[in-house]
Amino acid sequence: MPALKSGKNRKLYLEVLRIVAIILVLFHHSDWRGFALFLHRDGITSVVYLMLSTLCEVAVPIFFMISGGLLLKKDESIKDILVKRVLKFIIVLFVITVIYHFYDVMYHNRALGSFRTVFHAFMTNGASGALWYMYSYIALLLLLPFLRNIVRNITANQYIYLIVLNLISVGLLPILSFALSNGKYYYINTF
Repeated sequence: MPALKSGKNRKLYLEVLRIVAIILVLFHHSDWRGFALFLHRDGITSVVYLMLSTLCEVAVPIFFMISGGLLLKKDESIKDILVKRVLKFIIVLFVITVIYHFYDVMYHNRALGSFRTVFHAFMTNGASGALWYMYSYIALLLLLPFLRNIVRNITANQYIYLIVLNLISVGLLPILSFALSNGKYYYINTF
């Protein structure tokens, strides 16, 4: 794909993927989301809403894949990763946690907590469950030196093995769980 002419060496297909992922996240968090509306629709409309809602689940993995594709190629020291990447996200996450805390105090009549309360919320994702992806991204950044070594040294057979493991854990096991539990679905978060 041709690179964008924006001063940086950006790839057009990555920018398109980012736009698609942003649209999917917005759709997922809007009232137009399929899971909320497909029950109230008939026929093809309910199927379209359900398909769109299901499609939205790929948004965050797309962001992670783009980040992985870009970061795995770089050759940074562990110190650079910790200082330039991880610390930056930790600071942003802590600031957002403080903002959520004051929002809860102002609009939900919660008591003003101590630094310990805010720090506990920060450490346990207690400020908002919506920030889960930031904690996951920090974990990805912390694992980056190991992931780079794996990517540089992985064989084709090992790569196929990882794909098969993923298909089994994400595809087959949930289907078996559903089929063997008399139609009850137990959610297994595999991402």
